[in-house]
Amino acid sequence: MRSASEIWETALGELQIQVSKPNYETWLKDTIGLSYHNNRFTVGVPNTFVGEWLNKHLRSLIARTLVGITNTDISVQFSVCVPKQGVSVMAAQADGGTSQLLAEAPLCQLNPKYIFDTFVVGNCNRLAYSAALGVADKIPSDYNPLFIYGGTGLGKTHLLHAIGHITTGHQLRTLYVTAEQFTNELVKALKEGRTVDFHNKFRSVEVLLLDDIDFISGKRRIQESFLHTLQELYAKNAQIVITADNHPKLIPLLNEKLRSTLAWGLVVEMLPPEIDTRLAILQLKTKRRGMSIPEEVLKFLATQVREGVRELEEALNRVIVYAFVNKTDINMQMVKKSLAYAPTSERQNASEKLIKQIVANYFGITIELLTSKRKDGNISLARQIAIYLLKEEGHYSLSQIGKEFGNRNHSTILYNCRKITAKLDSDTKLYNQITEITRAIKFAQK
Repeated sequence: MRSASEIWETALGELQIQVSKPNYETWLKDTIGLSYHNNRFTVGVPNTFVGEWLNKHLRSLIARTLVGITNTDISVQFSVCVPKQGVSVMAAQADGGTSQLLAEAPLCQLNPKYIFDTFVVGNCNRLAYSAALGVADKIPSDYNPLFIYGGTGLGKTHLLHAIGHITTGHQLRTLYVTAEQFTNELVKALKEGRTVDFHNKFRSVEVLLLDDIDFISGKRRIQESFLHTLQELYAKNAQIVITADNHPKLIPLLNEKLRSTLAWGLVVEMLPPEIDTRLAILQLKTKRRGMSIPEEVLKFLATQVREGVRELEEALNRVIVYAFVNKTDINMQMVKKSLAYAPTSERQNASEKLIKQIVANYFGITIELLTSKRKDGNISLARQIAIYLLKEEGHYSLSQIGKEFGNRNHSTILYNCRKITAKLDSDTKLYNQITEITRAIKFAQK
């Protein structure tokens, strides 16, 4: 099935012929295809005025054009996709040519690329995808809250935005926010004495999409406020969808009542994509760029990059940029040169051993002590730095790092990484230590 953006591009080509140039330039040029689901097509418009005009003057023509392209009956609606001044207003589908506007809804800035049509489904994410789609189609759903967890770059945020596109298309007051934004807004509201406004914003929605709840780990006041928000929304039958790196049971330093509340509905895991899914992701991204890349090259990238979607896209971008800069065709020889790939297993083993050995040498300890359970100050710091560097320099997954350090769990590794990250800006000694160790690692790799 073609995506909404692809269908709309075709429709714009036909509409450009059917309407006058001034009308096209004024009303259609800056529109996009937002979503196409259950025979309902949502067109993204830059502001409410454009949505109202199209709804009144061109809705029938647009619907006929889309029916001709898709060969199915289609209803059309218009949605403001770049909200301003904290509100998102939708020009809803009209009956008998009468335009109706929704009441103002909370800010919901959604990425137009993150829709269900552009999400590649595989065994690694099928359950999460199906649950997200089910939630989008039925509010409130049988899964409330829906809790999606998994490593970085696997598509959790993509699913949140995809749900948001559908629910705003269904004229539901929808709020997408990260846990960091929630935290910052609460802190600001407390300082300015505007907690009532804060609560009204977050507790008056019909759909709350919250990304990366791991961020509030250890923040007691924030957790209490968020728990009350969840309980009030749940009591009103509002739909709640939350993402995290960890299962609720494994998020460290979390209020037990909040932990229990997060697991009330359905908890689903997203895993790193298997090779067939990685290949499908690369094929989709290549197609959307309008490029032709040899299948053997895409298969090679799919076998070498084993983590998430983000890493696949980074590898693809590097290949494309290398080809452009060097004015060369994309082929296997060029790809291997641009990525400097050795066989994956050899490259990872070498990097892992190298990082651990250099950190151990730097602190004057053995690798056995580094990976042990001992918590002596010097050993504990060395271990945290090694874990941090394996993630940042070696690009290992949290589960892989955990295995290298005595089968520690995902949340423990994440906690160590965040502890070092939090100290780097203020701890000059730590910054210098990591800088020196990183230089040693890069020198040893030459």
